[in-house]
Amino acid sequence: MIGVFDSGVGGLTALRELRRLRPDLDLIYYADTAHLPYGTRSPDTLLRYARRSVTALARMGVEGVLVACGTVSSVVLPRLQRELSLPLWGVVEPAVQMAWHRSRSKRIGVLGTAATVRSRAFERGLSALGSAVTVSRACPLFVSLAENGFTAPTDPVAQAAVAHYLAPMRAAEVDTLILGCTHFPLLAGAISRFLPRVTLVGAGEASAAALCAAQPRVGHGELAVFATDDPQALASQAERILGGHLPCPVRLAPTCKDL
Repeated sequence: MIGVFDSGVGGLTALRELRRLRPDLDLIYYADTAHLPYGTRSPDTLLRYARRSVTALARMGVEGVLVACGTVSSVVLPRLQRELSLPLWGVVEPAVQMAWHRSRSKRIGVLGTAATVRSRAFERGLSALGSAVTVSRACPLFVSLAENGFTAPTDPVAQAAVAHYLAPMRAAEVDTLILGCTHFPLLAGAISRFLPRVTLVGAGEASAAALCAAQPRVGHGELAVFATDDPQALASQAERILGGHLPCPVRLAPTCKDL
Protein backbone atom coordinates (compact mmCIF):
# COMPACT_ATOMS: atom_id res chain seq x y z
CA MET A 1 0.00 0.00 0.00
CA ILE A 2 1.35 3.40 -1.04
CA GLY A 3 0.49 6.73 0.57
CA VAL A 4 0.17 9.89 -1.52
CA PHE A 5 0.37 13.15 0.43
CA ASP A 6 -0.31 16.75 -0.54
CA SER A 7 -1.72 19.90 1.01
CA GLY A 8 -4.86 19.74 -1.14
CA VAL A 9 -6.09 18.62 -4.55
CA GLY A 10 -2.78 18.98 -6.43
CA GLY A 11 -1.51 15.55 -5.49
CA LEU A 12 -4.57 14.07 -7.16
CA THR A 13 -2.72 14.62 -10.45
CA ALA A 14 -0.09 12.16 -9.20
CA LEU A 15 -2.76 9.81 -7.87
CA ARG A 16 -4.53 9.87 -11.25
CA GLU A 17 -1.30 8.90 -13.01
CA LEU A 18 -0.52 6.17 -10.49
CA ARG A 19 -3.96 4.64 -11.01
CA ARG A 20 -3.46 4.79 -14.77
CA LEU A 21 0.00 3.20 -14.69
CA ARG A 22 -0.65 0.68 -11.93
CA PRO A 23 -4.38 0.06 -11.43
CA ASP A 24 -3.48 -2.82 -9.12
CA LEU A 25 -1.85 -0.61 -6.47
CA ASP A 26 -3.52 -0.09 -3.10
CA LEU A 27 -3.38 3.65 -2.43
CA ILE A 28 -4.20 6.08 0.36
CA TYR A 29 -4.56 9.75 -0.55
CA TYR A 30 -4.01 12.16 2.35
CA ALA A 31 -4.79 15.86 1.84
CA ASP A 32 -3.79 18.27 4.60
CA THR A 33 -6.56 20.68 3.65
CA ALA A 34 -6.66 22.17 7.14
CA HIS A 35 -3.30 23.85 6.49
CA LEU A 36 -3.63 24.76 2.81
CA PRO A 37 -1.77 26.53 1.22
CA TYR A 38 1.76 25.32 1.92
CA GLY A 39 3.54 27.62 -0.52
CA THR A 40 3.79 30.57 1.88
CA ARG A 41 4.87 28.58 4.96
CA SER A 42 8.28 28.66 6.65
CA PRO A 43 10.53 25.58 6.42
CA ASP A 44 9.96 24.71 10.08
CA THR A 45 6.18 24.89 9.65
CA LEU A 46 6.34 22.82 6.48
CA LEU A 47 8.39 20.18 8.26
CA ARG A 48 5.92 20.03 11.13
CA TYR A 49 2.90 19.66 8.82
CA ALA A 50 4.61 17.11 6.59
CA ARG A 51 5.91 15.06 9.52
CA ARG A 52 2.40 14.88 10.99
CA SER A 53 0.81 13.77 7.71
CA VAL A 54 3.48 11.22 6.79
CA THR A 55 3.41 9.76 10.30
CA ALA A 56 -0.37 9.40 10.06
CA LEU A 57 0.05 7.49 6.79
CA ALA A 58 2.77 5.30 8.30
CA ARG A 59 0.42 4.35 11.13
CA MET A 60 -2.19 3.37 8.55
CA GLY A 61 0.28 0.76 7.31
CA VAL A 62 1.67 2.20 4.07
CA GLU A 63 4.99 0.84 2.82
CA GLY A 64 6.10 4.19 1.41
CA VAL A 65 4.81 7.70 0.70
CA LEU A 66 4.85 9.77 -2.47
CA VAL A 67 5.25 13.34 -1.23
CA ALA A 68 3.18 14.80 -4.06
CA CYS A 69 3.77 18.37 -2.96
CA GLY A 70 6.34 20.44 -4.79
CA THR A 71 6.83 22.75 -1.82
CA VAL A 72 7.53 19.98 0.70
CA SER A 73 9.70 18.10 -1.82
CA SER A 74 11.74 21.22 -2.58
CA VAL A 75 12.16 22.63 0.90
CA VAL A 76 12.11 19.92 3.59
CA LEU A 77 12.12 16.44 2.02
CA PRO A 78 15.80 15.68 2.89
CA ARG A 79 15.13 16.58 6.54
CA LEU A 80 12.00 14.43 6.55
CA GLN A 81 13.89 11.50 5.05
CA ARG A 82 16.57 11.73 7.74
CA GLU A 83 13.93 11.68 10.49
CA LEU A 84 11.74 8.85 9.20
CA SER A 85 12.66 5.30 8.22
CA LEU A 86 9.72 5.02 5.80
CA PRO A 87 10.65 5.26 2.07
CA LEU A 88 9.68 8.71 0.77
CA TRP A 89 9.55 9.72 -2.89
CA GLY A 90 9.54 13.38 -3.91
CA VAL A 91 8.67 15.19 -7.12
CA VAL A 92 11.79 17.27 -7.82
CA GLU A 93 14.26 14.72 -9.20
CA PRO A 94 11.73 12.89 -11.43
CA ALA A 95 10.50 16.16 -12.93
CA VAL A 96 14.05 17.40 -13.50
CA GLN A 97 15.03 14.17 -15.23
CA MET A 98 11.94 14.16 -17.44
CA ALA A 99 12.34 17.83 -18.39
CA TRP A 100 16.04 17.40 -19.20
CA HIS A 101 15.41 14.50 -21.54
CA ARG A 102 12.45 16.15 -23.24
CA SER A 103 14.09 19.53 -23.80
CA ARG A 104 15.87 20.08 -27.11
CA SER A 105 17.28 23.56 -26.50
CA LYS A 106 17.93 23.12 -22.76
CA ARG A 107 16.02 26.33 -22.14
CA ILE A 108 13.78 25.16 -19.31
CA GLY A 109 11.23 27.05 -17.27
CA VAL A 110 10.21 26.21 -13.71
CA LEU A 111 6.88 27.17 -12.15
CA GLY A 112 6.24 26.67 -8.45
CA THR A 113 5.04 28.18 -5.22
CA ALA A 114 7.00 31.01 -3.64
CA ALA A 115 8.72 28.59 -1.24
CA THR A 116 9.66 26.20 -4.06
CA VAL A 117 11.14 28.94 -6.21
CA ARG A 118 13.11 30.33 -3.25
CA SER A 119 14.58 26.89 -2.60
CA ARG A 120 16.04 26.65 -6.16
CA ALA A 121 15.77 22.86 -5.84
CA PHE A 122 14.74 22.37 -9.48
CA GLU A 123 17.52 24.64 -10.74
CA ARG A 124 20.13 22.74 -8.72
CA GLY A 125 18.85 19.48 -10.14
CA LEU A 126 19.05 20.76 -13.70
CA SER A 127 22.54 22.19 -13.15
CA ALA A 128 23.73 18.80 -11.94
CA LEU A 129 22.74 17.30 -15.30
CA GLY A 130 24.56 19.84 -17.48
CA SER A 131 24.41 23.32 -18.92
CA ALA A 132 20.92 24.76 -19.19
CA VAL A 133 19.23 28.15 -19.21
CA THR A 134 16.55 28.13 -16.51
CA VAL A 135 13.83 30.68 -15.83
CA SER A 136 11.81 30.35 -12.63
CA ARG A 137 8.55 31.95 -11.65
CA ALA A 138 6.44 31.77 -8.51
CA CYS A 139 2.73 31.51 -9.34
CA PRO A 140 0.88 31.79 -6.02
CA LEU A 141 -2.55 32.36 -7.59
CA PHE A 142 -2.41 29.06 -9.49
CA VAL A 143 -3.00 27.06 -6.30
CA SER A 144 -6.15 29.04 -5.49
CA LEU A 145 -7.41 28.67 -9.06
CA ALA A 146 -6.85 24.91 -8.95
CA GLU A 147 -8.46 24.49 -5.54
CA ASN A 148 -11.54 26.47 -6.63
CA GLY A 149 -11.98 24.99 -10.10
CA PHE A 150 -10.98 27.99 -12.24
CA THR A 151 -8.92 25.82 -14.58
CA ALA A 152 -10.67 25.65 -17.95
CA PRO A 153 -8.49 26.80 -20.89
CA THR A 154 -11.09 29.42 -21.80
CA ASP A 155 -11.74 30.63 -18.25
CA PRO A 156 -10.95 34.37 -18.27
CA VAL A 157 -9.53 34.28 -14.75
CA ALA A 158 -7.20 31.40 -15.62
CA GLN A 159 -6.18 33.07 -18.88
CA ALA A 160 -5.34 36.36 -17.13
CA ALA A 161 -3.25 34.62 -14.45
CA VAL A 162 -1.41 32.50 -17.02
CA ALA A 163 -0.61 35.52 -19.18
CA HIS A 164 0.64 37.44 -16.15
CA TYR A 165 2.92 34.71 -14.80
CA LEU A 166 4.13 33.12 -18.03
CA ALA A 167 5.14 36.19 -20.03
CA PRO A 168 8.80 35.74 -18.91
CA MET A 169 8.73 32.13 -20.18
CA ARG A 170 7.57 33.26 -23.59
CA ALA A 171 10.24 36.01 -23.65
CA ALA A 172 12.96 33.53 -22.67
CA GLU A 173 11.86 31.11 -25.42
CA VAL A 174 11.82 28.08 -23.15
CA ASP A 175 10.95 24.86 -24.94
CA THR A 176 10.10 22.87 -21.79
CA LEU A 177 8.26 23.97 -18.67
CA ILE A 178 8.30 22.14 -15.33
CA LEU A 179 5.02 22.46 -13.46
CA GLY A 180 6.75 22.16 -10.11
CA CYS A 181 3.59 22.28 -8.02
CA THR A 182 1.22 19.35 -8.47
CA HIS A 183 -1.71 21.77 -8.55
CA PHE A 184 -0.39 23.37 -11.74
CA PRO A 185 -1.16 20.55 -14.22
CA LEU A 186 -4.82 21.32 -13.59
CA LEU A 187 -4.12 24.53 -15.54
CA ALA A 188 -2.23 22.74 -18.31
CA GLY A 189 -4.88 23.57 -20.92
CA ALA A 190 -4.66 27.30 -20.23
CA ILE A 191 -0.86 27.14 -20.10
CA SER A 192 -0.62 25.30 -23.42
CA ARG A 193 -2.99 27.80 -24.97
CA PHE A 194 -0.55 30.58 -24.01
CA LEU A 195 2.62 28.57 -24.82
CA PRO A 196 1.45 26.21 -27.56
CA ARG A 197 4.90 24.95 -28.62
CA VAL A 198 6.26 24.33 -25.14
CA THR A 199 6.48 20.83 -23.64
CA LEU A 200 4.90 20.65 -20.19
CA VAL A 201 6.29 18.35 -17.49
CA GLY A 202 3.96 17.82 -14.57
CA ALA A 203 5.65 17.01 -11.28
CA GLY A 204 2.90 14.55 -10.43
CA GLU A 205 3.16 12.75 -13.75
CA ALA A 206 6.94 12.43 -13.44
CA SER A 207 6.95 11.29 -9.82
CA ALA A 208 4.25 8.69 -10.41
CA ALA A 209 6.28 7.21 -13.26
CA ALA A 210 9.41 7.13 -11.07
CA LEU A 211 7.55 5.44 -8.23
CA CYS A 212 6.14 2.78 -10.56
CA ALA A 213 9.67 2.13 -11.86
CA ALA A 214 10.57 1.18 -8.28
CA GLN A 215 8.08 -1.70 -8.69
CA PRO A 216 5.91 -1.40 -5.57
CA ARG A 217 4.12 -4.57 -4.54
CA VAL A 218 1.02 -5.69 -6.39
CA GLY A 219 -2.22 -5.00 -4.56
CA HIS A 220 -5.94 -5.13 -5.26
CA GLY A 221 -6.54 -1.62 -6.63
CA GLU A 222 -8.08 -0.36 -3.40
CA LEU A 223 -8.31 3.37 -2.68
CA ALA A 224 -8.86 5.34 0.52
CA VAL A 225 -9.02 9.15 0.64
CA PHE A 226 -8.63 11.35 3.71
CA ALA A 227 -8.74 15.12 4.28
CA THR A 228 -7.76 16.93 7.46
CA ASP A 229 -10.63 19.38 6.93
CA ASP A 230 -13.92 19.45 4.96
CA PRO A 231 -13.91 15.98 3.36
CA GLN A 232 -17.00 16.73 1.27
CA ALA A 233 -15.27 19.61 -0.52
CA LEU A 234 -12.35 17.35 -1.39
CA ALA A 235 -14.76 14.66 -2.62
CA SER A 236 -16.36 16.93 -5.22
CA GLN A 237 -12.97 18.22 -6.38
CA ALA A 238 -11.54 14.70 -6.57
CA GLU A 239 -14.36 13.50 -8.81
CA ARG A 240 -13.73 16.45 -11.14
CA ILE A 241 -9.98 15.83 -11.29
CA LEU A 242 -10.05 12.04 -11.43
CA GLY A 243 -12.82 12.11 -14.00
CA GLY A 244 -15.45 9.96 -12.41
CA HIS A 245 -17.27 8.80 -9.32
CA LEU A 246 -14.94 8.06 -6.39
CA PRO A 247 -14.96 4.37 -5.44
CA CYS A 248 -14.71 5.33 -1.77
CA PRO A 249 -15.94 8.05 0.58
CA VAL A 250 -13.61 10.87 1.59
CA ARG A 251 -13.12 10.60 5.33
CA LEU A 252 -11.84 13.02 7.94
CA ALA A 253 -8.19 12.18 8.48
CA PRO A 254 -6.99 10.92 11.83
CA THR A 255 -4.12 13.02 13.06
CA CYS A 256 -1.09 11.57 14.79
CA LYS A 257 -2.72 12.38 18.13
CA ASP A 258 -5.79 10.32 17.19
CA LEU A 259 -3.86 7.21 16.07
